[in-house]
Parts: sequence; structure tokens; C-alpha cells
Amino acid sequence: MLEIRSRRIEIYSARLRLHARLSGIRYVLYHFPLTSAMLGIATNFTVMAAIVLLSCIRGGALWPQPQPVPIRRLQRAPVRLVGYGEGEMWGWGGYMGLGGVMG
Repeated sequence: MLEIRSRRIEIYSARLRLHARLSGIRYVLYHFPLTSAMLGIATNFTVMAAIVLLSCIRGGALWPQPQPVPIRRLQRAPVRLVGYGEGEMWGWGGYMGLGGVMG
């Protein structure tokens, strides 16, 4: 830090030089900006492509899941019990106050 307290001094030019002691990723970013930019863009593209690819595979856009084969069921004729009225089959026909309606 430099402080000048004199009013009689005139400064015609000044220069400030900073020397940063960078290390790690800051050193690489500062000293190799083009390489850092290309590496960052390539990494970003790779991650985004992987996310899209995994989303497509999970959602079935690339390889759709096989659809189940519909099973045809045989149509059966309705079964009718011969010899019983509707109420008698269930055990309450004729004696639950329904009289001759169901029994």
C-alpha cells in the first residue's frame, strides 16, 4: 500500500502490477484459457447428452417396451341351474315373506 501525503508532488503516470499466486484450477483457467474453455464445453455437452440418452432409454423413446399380447378368452354360455327357482338357489325363496313372487 502506498500513501502520499504531500500536496506539492505531481504524478504524471502510475503503474500497478499485480502478481497473483494461483494454484489448482484457478491456475489452469488463468494460464490456459482456450484449453479450459474447450474442456468445459466438452464436459457440459457430454453430461447433457448422457442425461438426454438416459431419459430416452428410461422413457422408452429409443427402444420401446414390448406390449403385452392380449389373451382371448373363450365365451361361455351362461350356466343355468335346472330345477331351482332363483330364490331357492340362494336358500331364501318362498319363506321370507316373498310368497309366490320368487318361489
